[in-house]
Amino acid sequence: MRRATVSPAPRQSAMASPSIASLFAARLAELEREHAESERKTAETLASVRATIAELEALELPLD
Repeated sequence: MRRATVSPAPRQSAMASPSIASLFAARLAELEREHAESERKTAETLASVRATIAELEALELPLD
């Protein structure tokens, strides 16, 4: 019985194709930027809510 031989794929240089590690590093950097943006927006929202609460408390409206 004869076995088929498979020649290995030609190796591409690092310049021609990004490595898996560099792809993961790029994705991680993208996720970190998105996370930072999300945290910034959350902080802005919390500051706005706190300011609104302070304004409402200053009005001293009855709860009846």
